[in-house]
Amino acid sequence: MQKINKNHPIILASNSPQRKRLLEDFAISFTVIPANIVENIHPQWSPEEAVVKLAQQKARDVVERNLNLLQQRKFYAVLSADTVVVLQDKILGKPRDNEEAQQMIRGLSHQKHRVITGVCLYSLENDYVSDHCTTIIELEPMTSQQIDTYIENNNVTERAGGIDIENIGSIRHMEGNFNNVIGLPVEYILEKWFF
Repeated sequence: MQKINKNHPIILASNSPQRKRLLEDFAISFTVIPANIVENIHPQWSPEEAVVKLAQQKARDVVERNLNLLQQRKFYAVLSADTVVVLQDKILGKPRDNEEAQQMIRGLSHQKHRVITGVCLYSLENDYVSDHCTTIIELEPMTSQQIDTYIENNNVTERAGGIDIENIGSIRHMEGNFNNVIGLPVEYILEKWFF
């Protein structure tokens, strides 16, 4: 695999404010062109398979609509990601509404769970490369009132499992990459695909 220079501009196939901020924090030059796909997880897919396949679909969508920009070297790569929370082998995506978010957060607030992010990078040199990163996390238990207050003050329907790790409260235990829980394992991506 030919690594990409992190100073060359890339396309981020996501509108996520957290992913944008993480790339900015690591001084990666990027432009946002969000993917336009329907995110369907097939029941036979494992969580790892699901996030990688969704990240690949997002990258393909953006590449197909912007291949000329890559060929002209206006951008050197397309980076996409998809994150899910997994509790007892059940995939939790983004909650449909606050009620579903409350159920998800209640289940997550006192049990170990996995946050899995699939990432895909397209470049002319490498075509598509994909991988995933897993972080195991356990939050401190939350009361119903704490959950309600959290939901009132956060956009829970935009986050896998309804969890915004930076605003939810205390972490009891974590194994793995914290930025993965935010939505993009930047250190992992930089080490693997950039120089």
